[in-house]
Amino acid sequence: MPIIELIQPQNDITISVLAPKQRDFLDNRDFSNLRASDDELVDWLGLKQDDTGDNSIPRPIIFTWNKIPATSLNYVLEIATDPDFQDVVRQIKTRNTRQAVWNLPQGQAYYWKVYSEGLMNVSETRMFSTEPDVPRWLFVGGLTNVRDCGGWMTSSGVRIKQGLLYRGSEMDRHHAITPLGRIAIKDDLKLKTDLDIRGDTEIPIDYVPPLENDGVGWINIPIAPYADIGQPKEKLQYKKLFEFLSTPEIYPAYCHCWGGADRTGTVCLLLNAILGVKDQDLILDYELTSCAIYGARKRNFKLFAELLDLLDQYASKDEPLETKATNFLLDAGISDETIQNIKSIFLE
Repeated sequence: MPIIELIQPQNDITISVLAPKQRDFLDNRDFSNLRASDDELVDWLGLKQDDTGDNSIPRPIIFTWNKIPATSLNYVLEIATDPDFQDVVRQIKTRNTRQAVWNLPQGQAYYWKVYSEGLMNVSETRMFSTEPDVPRWLFVGGLTNVRDCGGWMTSSGVRIKQGLLYRGSEMDRHHAITPLGRIAIKDDLKLKTDLDIRGDTEIPIDYVPPLENDGVGWINIPIAPYADIGQPKEKLQYKKLFEFLSTPEIYPAYCHCWGGADRTGTVCLLLNAILGVKDQDLILDYELTSCAIYGARKRNFKLFAELLDLLDQYASKDEPLETKATNFLLDAGISDETIQNIKSIFLE
C-alpha cells in the first residue's frame, strides 16, 4: 500500500508567519523617544488609501506531500495541538498535494498528518511550532489591518490570551468581506460578536450587518478616538463599551471602525493598558497600523500625542499608561469590579 510522504514543513521546526515588511517594521522601531510630538494630523473620518499596498497580510504556512497514484484521490490534512489528534484545529479536504494554512495561533506546538479519505493511506506525524511573534496578524479575505489583540506580554510577565478579541477594518462600505473571509470568520476566528464602533452617520437606518447570516451578533457603540475620549459624552460611551467587554459570553469578538486604525486603536490601547502591557508595546501596537492601507500612524502624530497628554492628567507623568488608563476608566464611571472582570477574561 503506498504511503503518503510528507515534504514540508520539516519535522520539529519553528515557523514565523510575519511577512517580510512586517518583520522589517518590528525590527526597526526606535523607542528612544516615546513622547515625541509634531503637527502632523490624521483625518480619521476621511481615510485615504496610500499606494504602498497592503502589508498587513501575514504569510501562510505551506504544507506539501507527495502524490499517491490513484484516481480521484481526496486527501485530508489534519493539524492538532496534541500528538494523538484529540484537539484538531484544522481538517482540510483537498485533491491537491499543497495546502496553504492561515491564522494559526502563535507560540504554539502543532502536529500534522495527511491521509486519504477512507484511511487507506496515512502519513507519518510531524511536529512544528509557530513563533510567538507579536502581533498575530490575520488573513481575512477582503479586510485589512486584521490582528489579534492578544499575545502581548504584560509588565508582570503574564501573556494576554489570543483568540478572544480581534481588531481590523469594517466589513462593508469601503471593504467587502469575501467568501474566503467568511470561512476565516467562521472556522479560524469563530466569531460570536461584531463590535461596531462606527458613528451613526456611517451606518444607514436600514443597515443589515454583514455577518448576520453567519450567526454573528452585532452591536453598535459609537465612539470618538484620541483626546476626544475626555469629553463627557464620550466617557459615557467608553463606559458602555468597557462594560460590554467585561461580558465573557461575547467572545470571540471583532472590534472595528472604518480602517481599524484610530477609534479601534484608541480602544485597544486603553484595553491593553489596563491589562498591563508596557508603554513601548502599546505605542508600537498603535504604529503597526502603518502596515495597512490607510497610511502611517506614528507616535509623533499630533492627535496621538494629545491622547497621551490627556491620559497624563490621570496620574503623574512618570507613571505607566496602565495606571493612567485605569484611572481614566474609573473616572468615566467604570467600576473596579468591571476592570477586574476584564482582566480575568484576558490574562492567562
